Parts: sequence; structure tokens; C-alpha cells
Amino acid sequence: MRGHYHRQSATSWRLMVEAPRDPDTGKRRQVTRTVKGSQRDAERALAALVAEVDGGLHYGPDMTVAQLLDVWLERRRRRAELEVSTWDDYRRVADQLIVPTRCGPGTKPFGERKLARLKVGAIDDLYDALIDQGLGPARIRRAHSVLQGALKYAVRKEWIARNWAGDAEPPTVKRKKVRASALEAVITVLEYARDNDPEVMAWLFVAAVTGARRGEVCGIEWGDLDADAGTLLLVRSISTPKGRFIVKSTKTENDHPIAVDELTLAVLAAHKLRAKALALKWGYSFDEATPMFISPWSRRHWRGDVTGHRIADLCKAAGVKINPLGLRHFHATQLIAAGFDPVTVSGRQRHARTSTTTDIYAESLPPNDRKAAAFMGKLVSGS
Repeated sequence: MRGHYHRQSATSWRLMVEAPRDPDTGKRRQVTRTVKGSQRDAERALAALVAEVDGGLHYGPDMTVAQLLDVWLERRRRRAELEVSTWDDYRRVADQLIVPTRCGPGTKPFGERKLARLKVGAIDDLYDALIDQGLGPARIRRAHSVLQGALKYAVRKEWIARNWAGDAEPPTVKRKKVRASALEAVITVLEYARDNDPEVMAWLFVAAVTGARRGEVCGIEWGDLDADAGTLLLVRSISTPKGRFIVKSTKTENDHPIAVDELTLAVLAAHKLRAKALALKWGYSFDEATPMFISPWSRRHWRGDVTGHRIADLCKAAGVKINPLGLRHFHATQLIAAGFDPVTVSGRQRHARTSTTTDIYAESLPPNDRKAAAFMGKLVSGS
């Protein structure tokens, strides 16, 4: 398939490539694109555009919504722009909510609509149809996010002139407040775990005093702990989408150390002795790269879902109810209730933006972080 280009200005070129005929009307189609640079740049861009059209990845204005979603999702997969679990969910949303949905009796599935004929009213009709199917606002907002992202990509590619999803009105999601675990429940399960499952007790203690996410605690390795400085690095997280085991960077990729107190260090020192004995028993080496919480048969970090089940079993036996997310919220609320400033709390929670915790933009002060660590250690130990 051949194309050509012509100069628009000293540094601007218009590319044109003949595309396959429209499957519905049989009309000829032409893909165009404007690029800036030298003539050599135009020639390279034209070759790339020809390859794109030849590969079936460019349908221009006659592209359907379903085709756009396929192209956009494939691009994001190849460039690893999304977490695996997020990409899987986007694919599900596209295949189950957007593409097959009919917005009224006798209408074609939404995925068969042409981009060139897509307007804001059609997108609002899609959301209304999803509401009629009984979907909740959060799931419809997810469909909105996927569709808006794909249309934004189409605008950038000059396949359409406007992202109509930006003018659509998806339902509003009312955020549910996460209930913090009660102090009495945390202390009770820690005391029970100390006698019945000391490994989980150590995990729970670290989660409670640091406010770390479940996957972050599972991802800690012994080299992340600096006992002399009294600090802990949270640089990786464990994820298991659809049963796959993935070691990834933390959610905010914030690798500054957080303070841990002497009581936490004592808990981890005892846990380290057990970990070394476990390594000797199972015949694997123990070094700085060894997971702090390890499954000896696989020699990998604890999985978040399995850890959650172990915590649930302990809580049931102890007669209390907590969960890892509630434990993270417990950490924040206890510090705020004790008078620690929101900036320090935000730093220990490792929020991507301080505004997540407070409207003040500043970094957590190390002295306050150290005081917060000491406070949490004494609190959860019941001293």
C-alpha cells in the first residue's frame, strides 16, 4: 500500500495514505496526518503510517468504537503503561460493558458505532443503558474512564476532532469511608497471634506501625531494614492479578525511608531469628534479598491474598475483626487523634500528593516522623 506527502510550510508536511474501502459503504478512504520536521522526517513518518495502515491498525474516521478500544488497549499493553490487573479490568470493561451494550430497542451495539458519528448524546445513552442494567455508579465511571482514554488517544491521532466523553455525564460515585480498625481489636489480635502465629504477628505489627499497604508489607526484604538507623524502606509491592505473581514498585514510587521505633525493631529481631531458622530448615540462603515474609516452599514473598486469609482466620479465632485496609486507616486516624500534624501523617502513609491527607503541600519532617514511629510502637504493643 503506497502513500505520498506534500509540503505545507517550511517545516510542516501533510501525509496521505490510501486505506481499505469502508466495509459498510464500499467508499474509498484516505488516512492523513500532519508532521513537522525535515523532508527526511516526513519520509520516515510516511513509511510508518503506511506500515500502520497495512497492519490494519488505522481505520481513520470510519473506525468503530470497538476497533478503537482494541488499538488503544493493545498500545497500552505493549508499552506497559498500566498495571497488569488494571489492564485486565479495562479489557473486561470494554468487552462486557461498552462494546456489546445497546442503548435502546433496535439499536446496534455501542461498539459498532463509527467514531465520526459519535456524539455526547450517544455516550450519555450508553451510561443510561448501563444504569438500566443495574450497574453501580463506580462501575459506570470505570467505563467512562476507559472510553474517555480511548477517545483522547483517537483525538491525538487525528482520527476524530473532539473527545465527546469529556462532555458526557456519568453518574457520581459517593465515596465510602473506610472504617479504621479499633485499637482494642488490633491489640487483641496481636496478643493472640504472638502465641499462635508469631510470623503473622510480626506482619501485623509492621503494618500497624507503618501504615503500609498490604502488598508493600509483603514486598519488604531484609535489606530494606536499617536497624542501626531505625528506618525501613518500602520500595516494592506484591500483586497477584488472576493468580499471577508480580513484584512491582510501590504505588507512589516513593522510596524515602520511614522511621521505625525500638519496639518494632525488637519484634523484627525476633522474627529474623525465626526467618533464619526457617531458611536453614528449608535449605535456602538467607541474605539482604531474602523476603522478610517468605513462603519457604516457593521461596517468594507472601502473597497478599493468602496473607489476608491468614489474618482473617486469626481474627476469627481471637473473636475480633480487622482487615489490612482498615489497619492502614487505623494508623492514620490514631496519629491524627494523638495530635500529629497531617503533613507527618501523609509522609508516613506515602501518599502521592500531600493533598490526599491535607491541603498543605510540604514534606514530612523527620523529627516528627520519629516521634510518630515511637508513638505507634507503644500504642500497638499496649504499653
